[in-house]
Amino acid sequence: MLNKAIANGVAKAEHYPFARNVAERHKFSVGKFDISTTKRAITRDEVRQLEALHPTSERLRLAKNVFMFSFYVGGMNFMDLANLRWQNLSRDADGLPRVNYVRRKTGGKFSVRLLSPAAAMVEYYRPTTATGPDGYVFRIINAQRHQTPAQINNRLHKLLRQVNTDLKVLAAEAGIIVPITTYTARHSFATSLKRSGVATGVISESRGHKSEAVTAVYLDSFASDVVDAAFKALL
Repeated sequence: MLNKAIANGVAKAEHYPFARNVAERHKFSVGKFDISTTKRAITRDEVRQLEALHPTSERLRLAKNVFMFSFYVGGMNFMDLANLRWQNLSRDADGLPRVNYVRRKTGGKFSVRLLSPAAAMVEYYRPTTATGPDGYVFRIINAQRHQTPAQINNRLHKLLRQVNTDLKVLAAEAGIIVPITTYTARHSFATSLKRSGVATGVISESRGHKSEAVTAVYLDSFASDVVDAAFKALL
């Protein structure tokens, strides 16, 4: 942007803040900045430690389920998980459960086979939330209390803070020293698959990334059965 401004005569070359040669070493150097993404994943063994916990309250159970469901369905983010409705669940030609959703942030379409731990979480909430196809799967949004976009948005941000706080409590109980959040589940999913030998391209496809380079930050197209098979490495 700065180079274009200088070329168009709206900025002066002497005001360019980055070093172009050794003589300008007093200026900023892009190479001096650490642009790597801090790794936020936990190991598969640590995920198992968290999974083995038996929360003593529904609030802590929700935090655990949010993390574990996200992990088992390919790193679904909190906003998409909270907005998941019963109409997003179906069964494929083999009679196995799937979740189909559109990611709110990118518009990417996902269809993920539910592994048995994720399916069990869905069944846990079915008796109380399966009031119809429009009902929310998880007890995060209450359709009667949260109706306007503002009400829903406020509820989601409040619950996200609560879940992230509770995840730190659960992590301490599980002996995990890394401070975890819902985002950790996303990174842990990709890292677990990578360490299991799953090709980066398959992981990229499972997250809807446009390139393997994007996936590598968490650490061209495959058929859904290839992605489904790769997810089994999470068990």
